[in-house]
Amino acid sequence: MEIIKRILLKIPHEIRLIFIVFFISRLILTTVGVYSRQTASEELKNWYEWHYSDKEWLDVWSVWDSGWYLDIAQNGYSLVLKSDLPKRTCCGQNNLVFLPLYPMSIRFLGYIIGNYHNAGIILSNSFLIISCFLLYKIALKDFGEKEAKLAIVYLLAFPTSFILSSVFSESLLLMLILFFFYSIRNKKWYSSSIFGYFAALTKITGVLLLPIAIVEFIKEKGTNLKKFLSFLLIPSGLLTYMAYTLYKFDDAFVYFTVRKYSWGVYLSNPLTTLFQMANSNNPLIKLILIIFLIYMLVNILISLSKIPISYKIMSILFTAIPLFSGIEAMKGFLRVSTIVFPIVLYLAIKTSKIRNTFIMPITLMLVQVFLMFFYSNGLLFI
Repeated sequence: MEIIKRILLKIPHEIRLIFIVFFISRLILTTVGVYSRQTASEELKNWYEWHYSDKEWLDVWSVWDSGWYLDIAQNGYSLVLKSDLPKRTCCGQNNLVFLPLYPMSIRFLGYIIGNYHNAGIILSNSFLIISCFLLYKIALKDFGEKEAKLAIVYLLAFPTSFILSSVFSESLLLMLILFFFYSIRNKKWYSSSIFGYFAALTKITGVLLLPIAIVEFIKEKGTNLKKFLSFLLIPSGLLTYMAYTLYKFDDAFVYFTVRKYSWGVYLSNPLTTLFQMANSNNPLIKLILIIFLIYMLVNILISLSKIPISYKIMSILFTAIPLFSGIEAMKGFLRVSTIVFPIVLYLAIKTSKIRNTFIMPITLMLVQVFLMFFYSNGLLFI
């Protein structure tokens, strides 16, 4: 025991904190997910349980778009659904709307370990742990040690944090975004461009890192033209995928076509989207609208705070962009919300001076438990 204690004491305190909070929070969420499957599946009669694993404690982490990512990992891109899993599809939906970096990562690890589903879970949680470490480093540099520790706790306790452990690309995207911010905050412009490129190869929202890089470069009075032009690498992530679809499907814009006509995601009037959500008869859509409005309110508070401008821009852009993509995109706002890490930083800053700081993470975790109950059955829009 003494040897183990000595080894543990040699581990940096932030690493110990990350793993302790990670394992406690994931154990709670897994327990809730399994309980939900065992007690509520028949009543909820959901569509989105894929049943990739006979072990329910693993299977609860793959609903909704998990099936599409795993379909790409196993079968590649196709205009026709190749998987024999019982997915519910309509309107010519296919897997071309999912960018390749995450499913290709699953394909690589899945080939090694012989199980694509387990590979997705391992990768997502690995990306999440790395994200916690990066968030700590970023918060430590800009705000202080207490704020950095709180940021870790809040990220893992956040109401939609369970998404980052699921077979979704958000954990990879968050990790790449945090690598990007860590780079630009340390004036490593080439590195930030590389991480921005991979972010845009993960989800289209990665392209939004381009204006952030430009603003940060100007703020730091950068003058090196080569470093500035390196930012063009960021949107090249999306362009790389478009080049691939041109080669394989003779259409560089098939991604956007399928998004619009099969998935209902396209450039929309934000006021129209808000009106449609407010008048929807679906209580889940109204819940998402309320959450979105809360996020916008927090963004106003963030914009009035003293945190670096690049964080403010990121928070506003990533929160608002789904509103410009129609009601179908807004249904997935809970997934988008997991990426907006400046909100976690803002909460850490504001509560760092409070004596009973445990109240906030407990409250956040209770909300997450509630959402996890419905998520694991595929009822919650994700």
